[in-house]
Amino acid sequence: MEKKEILEKLEAIGVAIEDSYNTAVDTSENSDSMYYIDSARNLVEELMVSIEGTVGETKHFADGFHSGDWKEDEPTLDEVMNTSPTLARGL
Repeated sequence: MEKKEILEKLEAIGVAIEDSYNTAVDTSENSDSMYYIDSARNLVEELMVSIEGTVGETKHFADGFHSGDWKEDEPTLDEVMNTSPTLARGL
């Protein structure tokens, strides 16, 4: 499985976890469930960041630059998900 496919699966899992959290009834009886859902969401996010930061990082900078595939200015998934629209307009 390629890095892109792994990240897509993790993103789908994250969406399902987020939906679970958003549809759960926020009562004292569900507080443990809400905690575990939130913990799962955090673990998936950490794993995605870890994969984005380590897989494929060994490619030399000049290789991509000379082939026309240099994409340093493209944002990562983490940057997109954690940048406010107001801040993004200013960039």
